[in-house]
Amino acid sequence: MSTITTEIPDPVLKSIQQIAKNEGIPVERLAAIAIAQAVGAWGIQRSDFEARAMRGNREKFERVLAKVPDVEPEHEWDRIPQK
Repeated sequence: MSTITTEIPDPVLKSIQQIAKNEGIPVERLAAIAIAQAVGAWGIQRSDFEARAMRGNREKFERVLAKVPDVEPEHEWDRIPQK
């Protein structure tokens, strides 16, 4: 096991402390569990995106894109701001 020092925003720390208290585990253990879960989810999400990217097909994309009408969005908030 290794030790790290990090800064955590006060509201997040308070949440961690409350959850740890409710679960009856040390704050350090809860933080380690949360980090492990986040890293695992991050890895799964990244590999999923990479797998989807590998299945991508430029020709299919362009065929679908060609079906999109070339018109201005109906609402102002849907428009890309002009610089």
